[in-house]
Amino acid sequence: MWRVAVSGGSPEQLQAGGDWVESPALDHAGRRLAYVQTHREVQIYDVDPSRPQDPPREVAPSSKRDSSPHLSADGRRLAFESSRGSTLAEIWLADADGSNPVRLTFDDRAVSGTPRWSPDGQSIAFDSSGDGGFDIFVVRATGGTPRRLTTDPAIDAIPTWSRDGRWIYFESNRTGLEQIWRVPSEGGQAIQITAIGGFAASESSDGRYLYYSKSEDDGRIWRMPLSGGSEELVLSKPLRSGYARCWALVDDDGLYYLDAENVDRPSVAFFSFSTRRATRVTTLSRRVEPLNSNLTISPDRRHLLIALVEQTEADITLTDDLR
Repeated sequence: MWRVAVSGGSPEQLQAGGDWVESPALDHAGRRLAYVQTHREVQIYDVDPSRPQDPPREVAPSSKRDSSPHLSADGRRLAFESSRGSTLAEIWLADADGSNPVRLTFDDRAVSGTPRWSPDGQSIAFDSSGDGGFDIFVVRATGGTPRRLTTDPAIDAIPTWSRDGRWIYFESNRTGLEQIWRVPSEGGQAIQITAIGGFAASESSDGRYLYYSKSEDDGRIWRMPLSGGSEELVLSKPLRSGYARCWALVDDDGLYYLDAENVDRPSVAFFSFSTRRATRVTTLSRRVEPLNSNLTISPDRRHLLIALVEQTEADITLTDDLR
């Protein structure tokens, strides 16, 4: 939880609260603060789209919150966000089945998430908070000090690599609106890509198109040619608000996406580019973690990983310690 002077200035993090604080309210004297502390038990599960009758298998289980899974291009390694071993979320790596988990980032002052493997499997791009905002970082998969790629005071988040590894796309509100930008993966000047909105993106395997949703509340999927030209609507049925990054492009013949019309029993569907039709793949028995979730699928399409909510608890807390 943070506070900032009405007159402006740098945000200040409060000791009260911790993770997942909602609905803060001050008394009239400004001395006592009430807020809702939410605790969600969120774990990553593996679903086999070819065997919808099989129950999902828990991957890399822990007593902490795990989310934002991403499989490497060869399908052998997993990157994910977890608060195990730390107060705030950090980036972890594991084998694809969740075994041998290893912590990759170590910054207890920041929330790190949305890890994405580079095409060659050597590096991880991720977003991380600091100074009250979010920026894009890259770290070697073998460990080391992360390199900061963006320094704008705006929010820069949700990174994804170009297929040749030269660029990292990300979402930014530095113009006042959410748009897709990209920055050289080795560092350099960021370039704006979209002009009419952009949120979560993925480049086609041939590097010709960029697919993207436009905002957390507008989950329709669009694409635009990277050589220049107008955008076109691909998936007209919008993903439910809060799930606009829950889709995965596969081999340029279609995409898997989360249909959360029934939020308590969402389904995964496949939209074919050739037929322009969607087919339900499987129905999930639990809610999917909203807002910062996504889905990822292995190259053989036998393993679809997604973060599911196992339990949610919320408490109202009152404090007079506003340090």
